[in-house]
Amino acid sequence: MLFYVLDDKAVSYFLYVSLSFCLWEYNVSIDFYWAPLLVESNADHPSKHKRIDRVINIQSIEKHAKNWVDADILVFNSYLWWGTPTLKILGIDWGMQGDGNCLNETEPVMKDNFWESGSDLKMMRILESTLDKLKARGVNVQLVNITQLTQYRKDGHPSIHRMFYSTLKAKQLSNPKRYADCTHWCLPGVPDTWNELILAYILQRLK
Repeated sequence: MLFYVLDDKAVSYFLYVSLSFCLWEYNVSIDFYWAPLLVESNADHPSKHKRIDRVINIQSIEKHAKNWVDADILVFNSYLWWGTPTLKILGIDWGMQGDGNCLNETEPVMKDNFWESGSDLKMMRILESTLDKLKARGVNVQLVNITQLTQYRKDGHPSIHRMFYSTLKAKQLSNPKRYADCTHWCLPGVPDTWNELILAYILQRLK
């Protein structure tokens, strides 16, 4: 979004797990850093992070923190690393029969007050309570919870139209439902809404 508006004034740098977008005229840089968790884990490799036996070191944050310790504003985004919904369950949540999933979906969920069955509302309340405790200690972490509004968008997934690690063979393409990606999101798409909300949230608090 920013590159489209300021492409003649911006410089971008790509490193293995990070992307920096620098606006020299405004003395601003926006950096994307990939890490599955805030702390160190055995799933830190950007392309070899699929682990059944995931192990984290909750006392070690330095490995990742050194990449963003000087930032004025930090935005943490996490979902898949804390939940593992199956496509079958998602299909049932969306009112589908059998092995239905996001393949060929063109409309969002229209049910009021919809939550996916895998949503952990108790965990969300624990998170909010923990952030309140941090605030009392002088660490002001703000939460913008986009979980529910995002879950409505069953039509926003790339399905089979994504970049896979390897080209799908004819046999695989003959069974597209099995290879539909119903956890990531299309661009442009739902993530643009997240960006608009977080930008509005930040600007409101800078006034």
